[in-house]
Amino acid sequence: MSAKAEGVARAGYVNGFNDQFTANTGNWVPLYGSSWSYSRRGSVIIGKGQTKQWTGILFSKAQYANFEYEVKMKRIGCDTCTNQLFIRSSKVGIIYYGYTNSGFFTIYSCNSVSCTTWQSFKASDIIVKFGSNTLKVLAVNNDYKFYINKRVVYSRTVTGPLTLIKTGYVGVDFYSTSAVGNSLDVDFAILVKK
Repeated sequence: MSAKAEGVARAGYVNGFNDQFTANTGNWVPLYGSSWSYSRRGSVIIGKGQTKQWTGILFSKAQYANFEYEVKMKRIGCDTCTNQLFIRSSKVGIIYYGYTNSGFFTIYSCNSVSCTTWQSFKASDIIVKFGSNTLKVLAVNNDYKFYINKRVVYSRTVTGPLTLIKTGYVGVDFYSTSAVGNSLDVDFAILVKK
């Protein structure tokens, strides 16, 4: 599939990206909530939580259709708040894949009208509670696989209206019940075009 068919892709990002956050957050754009900052000491980007709000950031250089997208993150604070990846974000819809520090994960998609649950919150002992976790999504056409710390936790071939979610941006966001003591550290984000 051509880069044109997948959406706008700036030179150098057609086949994906590998952001280790050792320099800055220049490829990423804050969407909502507070701003994100770069920490040279930890080589991470840090999102500061806001009271009863989502805080999100998006990779701005390209949109992708078929890919493997992997992010390592660590949540500080709220044990029941969702920390998640989003993929194929466009005017058509978006797919979310999240986990909580209390050890649950969930997957759902939304369009402009409503949201559809793929996997309601499910307990998993693969999740490192209050530690770093690596979430990965493999999305190829209508087939999806979702990983936590290198293990598959959910797979699905979508049909019907869900097949309309074909391409879009990727990013990270998280919810906070309080602005005090709530943040998300993102250690790396890697996308490989498939």
